[in-house]
Amino acid sequence: MDKRCSTNAGIGLALVMLLSSFSIATQAEGSRSWRSVENLLPEEVARVDLSGPGPRDSKVPYIPAEPYPFTAPFTAEEMAYRAMEFTQHARWSSVIVDVYGSMTGSGYMDQGVTVTYKQWVAGAAGVQGQIETAPGDVYMRMIHHYTYPPRIAGQQHMWQVRRSDQELKTRLDMFVYTPGLRRVRRIPQPQRDVPFANSPQSFDAIVGRDAWEFSVKLLGADVLDETVRFPNTRSHITLRRPDGTYYRKAAADIKLMGEDYAHYTQSGGVPCFVIEATPKDEWLDGYYDRKVLIWVDQHNFYPLRLESYDESGELILVEERIAWLANPSLGEQGYSKFITAYYDPRVDLMSYTLHDAPRVVSISPEEGNLVFRPDFMRRNWLKSPLRKSQALVESPEQYYLRPYLYLDKFPATRTINIPDYLARRFALQEEAGHLVFDDQVDSSASVQSENQNQVALPETERNLRLIAN
Repeated sequence: MDKRCSTNAGIGLALVMLLSSFSIATQAEGSRSWRSVENLLPEEVARVDLSGPGPRDSKVPYIPAEPYPFTAPFTAEEMAYRAMEFTQHARWSSVIVDVYGSMTGSGYMDQGVTVTYKQWVAGAAGVQGQIETAPGDVYMRMIHHYTYPPRIAGQQHMWQVRRSDQELKTRLDMFVYTPGLRRVRRIPQPQRDVPFANSPQSFDAIVGRDAWEFSVKLLGADVLDETVRFPNTRSHITLRRPDGTYYRKAAADIKLMGEDYAHYTQSGGVPCFVIEATPKDEWLDGYYDRKVLIWVDQHNFYPLRLESYDESGELILVEERIAWLANPSLGEQGYSKFITAYYDPRVDLMSYTLHDAPRVVSISPEEGNLVFRPDFMRRNWLKSPLRKSQALVESPEQYYLRPYLYLDKFPATRTINIPDYLARRFALQEEAGHLVFDDQVDSSASVQSENQNQVALPETERNLRLIAN
């Protein structure tokens, strides 16, 4: 075996062992942030109903009988319905500059910008509007105008999102316009649980999952102090207001639920309930994500972290969010995503989306019926003057960090095994403060670490503590 490979493998095993030992230590110390159902705080107990799903609706038997958005105490099922409110695309008519990008495990970064023009078609607002929409009918439609990079500028995607049920399973009509061909093509609905090419997120991760397709239980409570993390090489981000003006925001000043949220802890964390959702076979037979854990804030039920696991129990996706109050007129239902980061630990693949310059708009039925037609895309009509964003990541060193794995949290439900090379990358990332890949570590440093193991491991352990907690 090559000397460097042998050294790296040894270090990787040592890192994994340290990770495991620290997970046990944090539980023993009693300083953990998470609590099982049996250990909920009194104020948390007052907000939860542990009796399980309640009576069913007389007209739609697979949804709760209690009128949405429900009142406390909340069952785990009702928490899932409230979390369903907050998909990647807000449930109101709007225009946003959508910045997106991905980072491969080899350090290759790709990015783009679309301007998304969206109409909420349902009669009622939010999830209630989706519930009231007849199965098979459209409740939301949007057009994505690609403005960056230049090679795809001018392309458009039109989506019509449909209410589905067990008989009418189609959720999306998708049309693509290519300016070079001046041709509109209809694209089949993507498979809901399969990631897009070169990206860890699936169709369902973007459009959202319907709560009635899952069985849900409460695991406990937790406090999230961080989700999407900026590297130390990117202290500020330049954002755009709806009126087109730019402003700089310090990364350290970005809060998990924005400036208007009133329920932060003294340290700036967000108290969350943690629920587990498993697909119902009669709704989602063969669904790849066999378990989804969701951290929802305890007041609005906004999902700040999601973890998806496959049939073998392997972690396949971590999704983390930062939110803000984008539509104050809707109160607690007016929160929307600011930044979302996705991570596939199996191949060290990352992606992100950021909503810049969000603007609530009013679209009349006449205007909507004119604009949201496949043939209309040939006109290349874009109502919003905002076509650019300064929120793109400038270099791989400024890309968002890999997420914390929290190896010690809810161990009876979460089993996370990461390969040696990935444990090494996590440790190097935490030490450097930005993304690090194996090819950025020279062989002489690896050999020196092996020869000075007694010195190197305590420093590594400090870094691993950052990963685990």
